[in-house]
Amino acid sequence: MLSIPNLLGRCIGLAALACTLTAIPGEVHAQDREAALERHQSECESGSADACYSLGIMQQQQGWRDVDARRNFVRACEGGNPKGCNQAGLMFQEGYGGGTNLEMALQSFEMGCDLDYAETCYRAANLRTRTGGLKIADAQALKACLGDYAAGCNLYGIRVPKREDGTANTAIKRLYFRKACDLGSDAGCSNLANLGAEDR
Repeated sequence: MLSIPNLLGRCIGLAALACTLTAIPGEVHAQDREAALERHQSECESGSADACYSLGIMQQQQGWRDVDARRNFVRACEGGNPKGCNQAGLMFQEGYGGGTNLEMALQSFEMGCDLDYAETCYRAANLRTRTGGLKIADAQALKACLGDYAAGCNLYGIRVPKREDGTANTAIKRLYFRKACDLGSDAGCSNLANLGAEDR
């Protein structure tokens, strides 16, 4: 028998970063998988946000239920599951399960950020840097960094406001690039190294 991670360990349509597969305990075969789908469906319809998220993950991994998956991620998000907000936002952003809708993507990410899920704060900030609302983007990137999301630290380091005299606030930038680097961001390490080169 195959475990869920082995059975469902491929994302159809979404980048690997979007594959936030939640483990379902135990080993399953096809019959058990269908029973799990039915159970999650029933619990989702009864109002369980976590069940809607798990159902969406299972549907997404099967690759032919993207429309259903997106709908269930939205239900999960609206019910207070921040990972559901993240997955819904990704699907709206990339157009899986329907057309691309950046407004709905941003709304989903911001709902996740309001629930203190650091990754969604970064994704909301990243979208806002391209669509407007830069002060909000800065606050969201900082919140992502405070939640130890490396890409959020790197983004905030890039966006650190200049000093009053218009010069770059290098010391503050270095602080956030260093944290991004320490958390595993190659971009953060590169930006930190570039600051060092500028100092020389």
